[in-house]
Amino acid sequence: MKWAKNIKVLTRGTKVLIANLNNGKWVRTSNEAYALIKNMLSENFDIGDLIFEEPDDKKYIEEAIEALMECQLLVDSKTTETDIKKNISIELTNNCNLHCVHCCVEAGEKRKKDLSTEEIIDIFNKCISWNPKMITLSGGEPLLRKDFKELLVYLRSNYNGHIGVSTNGTLITNSNADLLVKYADQIDISIDGVDEETCSIVRGKGVFENVIRNIKVLQDKGFNNVSLSMVFSDKNEYLEPAFLELNRQLGTTPITRVFAEIGRGKDSKNIFSDKGIDDVYIPETFLDLNSKQQLGVRTCSAGRNQLFVRYNGEVYPCPSYMKREYCLGNILKVQKIDELLVDSEGKKDIQELMLKTDMLYGKKCANCELSLFCWTCPGEAYNLKSEAALEKYCETCKPMLLHKIWGE
Repeated sequence: MKWAKNIKVLTRGTKVLIANLNNGKWVRTSNEAYALIKNMLSENFDIGDLIFEEPDDKKYIEEAIEALMECQLLVDSKTTETDIKKNISIELTNNCNLHCVHCCVEAGEKRKKDLSTEEIIDIFNKCISWNPKMITLSGGEPLLRKDFKELLVYLRSNYNGHIGVSTNGTLITNSNADLLVKYADQIDISIDGVDEETCSIVRGKGVFENVIRNIKVLQDKGFNNVSLSMVFSDKNEYLEPAFLELNRQLGTTPITRVFAEIGRGKDSKNIFSDKGIDDVYIPETFLDLNSKQQLGVRTCSAGRNQLFVRYNGEVYPCPSYMKREYCLGNILKVQKIDELLVDSEGKKDIQELMLKTDMLYGKKCANCELSLFCWTCPGEAYNLKSEAALEKYCETCKPMLLHKIWGE
């Protein structure tokens, strides 16, 4: 038995928290139990070799070890550790038939030049060689490409992993639905509303009914792995129950996202939020002390195991980090993806750059015993506009986190 590879230990008072940075699971125990288990491992003892004054003490240690093994914090020779799965998203085009007010990649009908079919296939081949668990085809609107069928068929013929298609759902037809059903494993549709009125504010008139109709086209053909996403902030948070109900009725998977003031979101903030530069939106569901949903450890691996390939071949950690300093290079100019993940000296680590530039990981947060739980995505912290906003976030979330994480 030994500690898993990618864990982090936090301490607070007489308690210790051991977190698995691969699967997001964690266990809290006492200092004494942690020290005893740590000593057992270093001395190669078994719990049967130890003498306990009280039976309850032995039971406590046995239960702690069982919990640690269940979360893959402790592993034995028979355990296959859960690795962070590689996934990559490819923006097939930046062109789009819609002009959504919050689009982070500012897609639209500007007719930015697409890469050729041959160039996209070259990108596919390099991505396949990287061996990701999932490849997502996104945009813009990927279905706008005239060679979309050829590209999807090629990818499926040469890749055994999970293929996702991220679309606005408006261009799905009875004909291309057969293509999607046959070659895609998952279809993610952004709807950003719960009815025609709310959807049209963000995505335009007629989009809502079109998307609902096309979801039913897919489902009538036996395809049910469809997700619907919606962006929320303080001005539309009240719509979340209706959004969840819409997904229940449709049989789709709901995905809620937090509005980010990036891309066209810089000019449309007033639609989503009244928060000022020194304020911050925090979902009410996150702050709910009575929620039975257990908080997970942040497992972001953007720039290491998660990559975003833009329409021109440039590679970034993810859509939240698309400033020039985060560009890893151009996939068309290398022989394999791993060349983008290290510099000439083999020392590049984009996550280290992300940590250094984010307020979240400044001096105030680096050693905080709550830092692994504050944000599901570090990009949310990255998009804060001031130290005051970070302070307010901390002040608001800390009581809930202390209660749920440390039992205080």
